[in-house]
Amino acid sequence: MNRYEFEDLISDYIENNLSLSKRKEVEQYLNENPESQLLINEISSNMEKVKSVPQLSVDDNFNQTLKSKLMKKNNQKYFKSSNDKKSFFGFTFNQSLLFTGLTILSVFTTIQLFTDNTQNPSSAGKYYSNESDVLPNTPFLKQEKSKPIVSESNLDSIDVQNKQNRKRGILQKMEFVND
Repeated sequence: MNRYEFEDLISDYIENNLSLSKRKEVEQYLNENPESQLLINEISSNMEKVKSVPQLSVDDNFNQTLKSKLMKKNNQKYFKSSNDKKSFFGFTFNQSLLFTGLTILSVFTTIQLFTDNTQNPSSAGKYYSNESDVLPNTPFLKQEKSKPIVSESNLDSIDVQNKQNRKRGILQKMEFVND
């Protein structure tokens, strides 16, 4: 027998309502676990205290009176709460106002995020700047429109390095007269 089975059988053991085999199992458990005897003593003392409490007498119509008072109280509470606060679909005015505002905001944001504004030329200018706005007309950044920014010459960086190497070779071969 384990502890949980023992605890289920305590009240029957105290009241002597167990069969002989179950009673022997409980007593064997008590012999193996002496701390469980304290539990039985406490429960039996509590049961005696409960039995010693005097019983109260009530009127014959006590249950009906109590039930009618409870029904009145519940009905007043139900009708009072529904009259005090007006609600829209279960929400108070402030909650419904906030919910409506958030719904409109989410719909507007979704439309702004998922619509393609580049197809409509009238609205495209609102969101994209002109070239003159990007590069201001300053003397330091003046560019001639006829000349391309990137040179289209056939010069390659490898050719530049070869020319520099040739100049070094020529300088090394030079001899100065007055040295």
